[in-house]
Amino acid sequence: PNYTLALLPAATCYAVVRWKTGKIITWKYFIWSVFLPSLLMLGWQYYFTYTTQSSYLQAGESSSILFAPFAAVSSNSNFIGVKFLCSIIFPLFVTITFGKRLKRYPEYFLALLIFIWGSLYFYLLAEPGVYLTQQRFLWSASIGLFLWFLTSMRVLISEGGIPFMGRPLSRSVQFCYAIFIVSVACGIVKYCVDAGWLSRLGVGL
Repeated sequence: PNYTLALLPAATCYAVVRWKTGKIITWKYFIWSVFLPSLLMLGWQYYFTYTTQSSYLQAGESSSILFAPFAAVSSNSNFIGVKFLCSIIFPLFVTITFGKRLKRYPEYFLALLIFIWGSLYFYLLAEPGVYLTQQRFLWSASIGLFLWFLTSMRVLISEGGIPFMGRPLSRSVQFCYAIFIVSVACGIVKYCVDAGWLSRLGVGL
């Protein structure tokens, strides 16, 4: 549901923009394959989660969705702006480097829209009580960021080339690859910290 929650408005915006710019859109296919199934699934998920007494609800707690900008993300995290910038720095530099050539990759824009909508949910919405710190809308932003990373890597490989494959790489392309390596390394370290592996090895992180 988190992916669908971000996909539905993103795909709708994407289809409308393509339609406005003269691209062919099969609206019947879009409505029956994306729009209606997404609405049905999200409607069922909303009913199950917020209108019935589900088994995961704590005694005396009622779950709902609140418009509370930065309430969830700041409940157990600091330096939100810095962390956000660090998380998007790779696709951001790919966008800057190949801005004029991105129109060749429509999937890039769909992934970017999914990330934008997922981030809006994560940073602007929250759930009250014990669910505030669970940050369940984080999944929408994370899935969108993952897809944006993948499509940005495709653009980088297609337009910039692959290291050590005989084709000389420009400095901007080399910088994009360096940022990607650092981002992946930081992600691995973060995973190890969250899993508690580093503390078991005596590393104080």
